[in-house]
Amino acid sequence: QVTARSDQGFDQRLAAEIRALDGVEDAAPLLRSNVMLVGPDGSRSTQMVGVSPTLAALGGELGPILADGDALGTGLAVSEGVAESLGVASGGSVELRADGRARMVPLSVLSPEVGGALAGSGAVVTSLRLAQRYANRDRRVSQVLVQTISGRRPAVERELERLAGGFANVTGVDAELAALRQATKPNDQSTQLFAAIGVMVGWLISFNAMLFTVAERRRFVTALRLEGASPRQPLTILGFEALLLGVLASGFGLLLGELLVRLIFDDVPDYLAFAFPVGSGRDFQPSIVVLCFLGGVLAAGLDAFYRGQAESREEIAPRTGRFLLWTALAVVAATTVVAVAVPAVTIVGGITLAVAAMLVMPVAFRFAAGWLERVTGSTSRLNMLSVALMELRGPTTRGVALTAVAAVAVYGSVAIGGARDDIVRGLDSHTRQWLSNADLWVTTGGQDLMINSFTAPDLDRLRAAEAVAAVRVHRGGFLDIGDRRLWLIGRPVDSPTMIPASQMLDGDIEQATARLRAGGWATASAAFANERGVEVGDRLRLPTPTGARSFRLAATTLNFGWIPGAVTINNRDYADAVGTVAPSALEVDLAPGTSAEAGRQAVEAALGPASGLTVQTRAEREAQYYDFGREGIARLDQIAALLLLAAALAVACALAAAAWQRRPRLAALKIQGATRTQLWRAMLCEAGVLVAIGCTVGLTLGVYGHLLAGRFVRSATGFASPFTLQADELLLAGGFVAVVALAVSAIPGWFAAGASARASFSE
Repeated sequence: QVTARSDQGFDQRLAAEIRALDGVEDAAPLLRSNVMLVGPDGSRSTQMVGVSPTLAALGGELGPILADGDALGTGLAVSEGVAESLGVASGGSVELRADGRARMVPLSVLSPEVGGALAGSGAVVTSLRLAQRYANRDRRVSQVLVQTISGRRPAVERELERLAGGFANVTGVDAELAALRQATKPNDQSTQLFAAIGVMVGWLISFNAMLFTVAERRRFVTALRLEGASPRQPLTILGFEALLLGVLASGFGLLLGELLVRLIFDDVPDYLAFAFPVGSGRDFQPSIVVLCFLGGVLAAGLDAFYRGQAESREEIAPRTGRFLLWTALAVVAATTVVAVAVPAVTIVGGITLAVAAMLVMPVAFRFAAGWLERVTGSTSRLNMLSVALMELRGPTTRGVALTAVAAVAVYGSVAIGGARDDIVRGLDSHTRQWLSNADLWVTTGGQDLMINSFTAPDLDRLRAAEAVAAVRVHRGGFLDIGDRRLWLIGRPVDSPTMIPASQMLDGDIEQATARLRAGGWATASAAFANERGVEVGDRLRLPTPTGARSFRLAATTLNFGWIPGAVTINNRDYADAVGTVAPSALEVDLAPGTSAEAGRQAVEAALGPASGLTVQTRAEREAQYYDFGREGIARLDQIAALLLLAAALAVACALAAAAWQRRPRLAALKIQGATRTQLWRAMLCEAGVLVAIGCTVGLTLGVYGHLLAGRFVRSATGFASPFTLQADELLLAGGFVAVVALAVSAIPGWFAAGASARASFSE
């Protein structure tokens, strides 16, 4: 493909020259432009893609639509999801805002049967001719897809480079996917970490359930052996039971996962829609389903092969507990060293810290039991707590497994949730500084980075408005370099703030600001600068639409909230490099004493009723940026909440099962005079201690994991994420698990405490 380096595109005649090259089978021009759609039920920022009938010759799912002439030549074609969000039916009209102009255009809806994957996309499609008219890009295209004759690709690439002349990019057709992967990489890594923690919690739940059945299964195997069964026969029976349970449970889990995907994770975040033509279609991967299914069956299959001790002899010896503690400390130390030396492997460190949380449990058990015994002493008022301590004096594998589930869940929630909150605080600080330059912002609207250029309105008329003190032209757009879709920012030379202080890394901010205003200098995200081997003072070469341009690096920064990175120059250098004076935003200062609302009305009046531009106060623009920033990390909130809820319910079910199995022991205590209420309170005390131990360990390691995760976020994503501890959020994570677990287990605990005294003779 040959792609333009700005949203202005290049001359359409280049497509004809490409098609005429020897070795080219066919070439299809496209125009891509960010637009705003406004309907009765809402608005939507998206990409408009203009295609020509020649695209049908290249195959793909658009082929059948374009095969019979220009089938898209009557208006916009959108997916059912887009039409529903706008409140417009097929055959209706929608307001299209592009290049600072607004117009009503007809709309048609693509069904899945007709549009294929396109019907699940958030982009809108129209004919190339109409797209050029709507976007005010007469005879301009932004992309040419090239199909080469077999074996001629290298020669064609050389000819394409010659035709591009250093003013357009020549790449493989999958370059868009590489840029998308770069933009979503941090979110993918976070999801992988949650998946790993989820696997550990799942195995702990399975192991815990297995331990509750050990004693009963040992009695069952013993009875079979006394009746003459061979060693293989009980194993075959237990293996079949485990296989059946594993298949049923795994199937139910897959159905529940599919339901969650469709109800919760099926939307497309707007923070990607303005940069990539992405949609809500899902790529079904059978390998993931098979892996999940086999993992669940294998976990259940452990039941058939467990050779542990009976319940009465499963206590963990003090010597073993101390060994596990030292092992946990070694794991934490090794994780710290590796995470500091190689930040990229911090995800592995997140898993090893979860392992450490399990290893410290035996010692934590003994410490908690000893402390509670000293507190209770011989006080009769706390005799039910003393009864509970009878079960806690020696840590058992069952108790360790139960508390480990709570610990790992709280650890994961605190570590990732804390890192997420750091990102939000960093983004909010950057947003306030970034938008503090003006009282009003005039843009094309939507949740974007002010990268959509538009034909400038009458600036003299705007400046002449009585409520307006000053108007500055801001420019910006995307620039593809390698697999990075960089945000190229052209700040006004007379802007109060050129570089947000929260984004500075290497360099002096005052000196860097002066250099940016003077021209010929740039700032760059540290990740991009390091990738190019450029330091402060060195030359940074950028492939711009007017050819390669060189800037001296004034400072390195964070990424301004855009993961692939950002490069900042002044707006005059931007116009020279990109070859356009079109603004992407207008910064408006209001006259003293003018309210924001009065100023907005004055600016809207100066722009005129036919304008397709949006005028927002600083507060409104900040709120939009806050939503935009949070949308990119919304998945972390959803997954963390699911993990915490699942773990809390798992702990509750384990506590309930433990209480129900101890009915004979509870009945024996009744013979000694204990009442139902006393036994129930004793079980609640025991459950509370177990959950408290797990939550305390989880919170402790979670804070440390939060510190490592925050460092990883700053290194991998370039986000400003200052480490901050929020006591209320820590208490919320631990308290949620404790409250849900105790509340759910209290009901079966009450029924278990009502066991008849005769039940004590059942064994």
